Amino acid sequence: MTALSTPIPITRFDLPDGSAASEPAECRGLPRDGIRLLATRTGGISHHRFSELPALLQPGDLLVVNTSPTLPAALDADLDNGERRPLHVSTPLDNGDWVVEVRLADNSGPECGMGAGARLRIPGGQVLRLLSAYPKPWAGAPRLWRVAVPAGL
Repeated sequence: MTALSTPIPITRFDLPDGSAASEPAECRGLPRDGIRLLATRTGGISHHRFSELPALLQPGDLLVVNTSPTLPAALDADLDNGERRPLHVSTPLDNGDWVVEVRLADNSGPECGMGAGARLRIPGGQVLRLLSAYPKPWAGAPRLWRVAVPAGL
């Protein structure tokens, strides 16, 4: 395996209010196939509705289907040094812990400088402590962390 010789550009964007699908299409007054669809071809991208998908596909095309729900699971967390970081809450684990991702201050990527034991104060005054890298506790510069969630949170 070789390292990339060209850095990967960071893409930043603001999601305008009303652009996130916070509920199923039918609850928003749309037919099921009325949801938005982004198509890409060599030379550009185009915006469509899902109902147009059959007309867009050509033999040999790759169709990627993402069935992951979007959850409103991002909040601000304050580090012990007073710096604020976005915190993305990901997955509950069987033992009651959660998987989280601490982001860089500008939300452009993961904060890879965190370590086990780091404390994160979240809205409401609760404190979360990074327990171990997830899924491998021995990972060198982890992106995901396991945290214990205080009772009642």
